[in-house]
Amino acid sequence: MREGSILLWTLMFSSFNSYMMTEKCGRQRVAGAGAGGFCHFGMPPRPEGECLPQQEEFLLIEMKAGGLGLRSFKGRPKLSEEVASQLRQLIQGGNLRPGAQLPTENAMIEQFGVSRTVVREAIAALSADGLVNSRQGRGVFVADDLTRQPFRLGDSELNEHDHILQIMELRLSLEVESAGLAAQRRTLQDLREIEDAFERMVEAQSRGQEAAEQDFAFHLRIAEATQNTYIAKFIRYLGPFIIPRPARRRVTGKERQDYLDGLTREHAKIRDAIADQDEAAASEAMRTHLSRGLALNRSLLQS
Repeated sequence: MREGSILLWTLMFSSFNSYMMTEKCGRQRVAGAGAGGFCHFGMPPRPEGECLPQQEEFLLIEMKAGGLGLRSFKGRPKLSEEVASQLRQLIQGGNLRPGAQLPTENAMIEQFGVSRTVVREAIAALSADGLVNSRQGRGVFVADDLTRQPFRLGDSELNEHDHILQIMELRLSLEVESAGLAAQRRTLQDLREIEDAFERMVEAQSRGQEAAEQDFAFHLRIAEATQNTYIAKFIRYLGPFIIPRPARRRVTGKERQDYLDGLTREHAKIRDAIADQDEAAASEAMRTHLSRGLALNRSLLQS
């Protein structure tokens, strides 16, 4: 293995300064000992040695000075995302510079204790982000130009308070205009799909559900009604996690019901303005809806 690869594994090994234990992992392996590495304990191996499915429960046992710290998680990302995240941190942190060669597949399989499929999925994710490129017969290398990376939202952007508010501001700047375009260009089929999404959202809220996915579907139908492929693609790319959860989760009792009733009225105004092909009213209704949500979530997150 080349000198650069040895350095990479030293850095990567120290970054995995925890042990993971899962009751439902399909592989048993120790990838290190002492101050770093990680190990999985569990049932007999799954096909291909796959481990940590997307919605498993597990404990993360963190090595800390003075003892161990335990944290329980649900809904952990796929293992390939974990591997990609570690490599991404090394690249973006400057530990792996442009043009540097990544270790071989076999070396990564051994280091991470994962299957070949997991490693290939991780590399594919980095390639899609413009961080690495494959050279036939030579291996995988960090991209020469890291400044031309595609827009992406990671877990941190979707979970940190400041980022949640900034994403809402992004939506405000985009969806106000989108609502006006939808009012101009919507078809009868678009109206049916917007109405269907609206009814599903109201029904989910009446059952006491968070209804974030139904809310997102409503906004996506509006984006599609603009007949602008890129607006629809962008909203679809952002996904349902752009619908803020704090107000839905922290507000309780009558205040929660008032909040949900307000959402229903706001969405109905947007729907009706689009149906009436009233561009100005549709844009204003969307602005009112998103501005109210931004203000409420800002007050909750900063309290």
